Amino acid sequence: MSDDKNDVGSPLAPVGIVKGGTTSSRYDAEMQKSEQEAQRRRIVQDAMYAKADAPRQLGESVRFGSRRLINETTPRLVLSYMNKDNTVRQQAVSELATSSIPGRPEEIETNFTLVCPRCVARGVPQGQAQMHIRDSHRKFFLDERKRGVVTVEYAWGTRQAVLIAGTVTCQDIIRCSNHNCDFACRIDDSRIYEV
Repeated sequence: MSDDKNDVGSPLAPVGIVKGGTTSSRYDAEMQKSEQEAQRRRIVQDAMYAKADAPRQLGESVRFGSRRLINETTPRLVLSYMNKDNTVRQQAVSELATSSIPGRPEEIETNFTLVCPRCVARGVPQGQAQMHIRDSHRKFFLDERKRGVVTVEYAWGTRQAVLIAGTVTCQDIIRCSNHNCDFACRIDDSRIYEV
């Protein structure tokens, strides 16, 4: 047997994840690099939108299929993170979207996103603390009878009227997939209960 670590036949070391432990500096560096790249892309996208809004010279055109896919009139979900005593701790707005299933473009799935509060509390950037819920993976039900306009009270004190598509219920347990996070919840009538 060869002592070379790159030998194809050598066994790999087992990998274990300890919940509640600390992350490695390599993992932290990867998270920071990913967040910096996302911030760079946001700046580029904002510059593109600013150029699209700028007055144009004759013959000059900027092509966008859709300047903004989601605007104030797009129906959304208002999710309420609940305390153990059944009071609302925090509310959040989530877009309800449809897309084709990878590998099966003829099939359409509905999905929405919620943010893991434990990851955000640990300092994980919000863009990397998102949990994507797809009805092709976790079956959820949208109660469209409750569509309408609701007022959302954000944690920082502002209020906003939001057009909602209804309320969502998912009896399956939803778990955060981020490293060292053990957040799990179920959703009932757009209320998020930690389990």
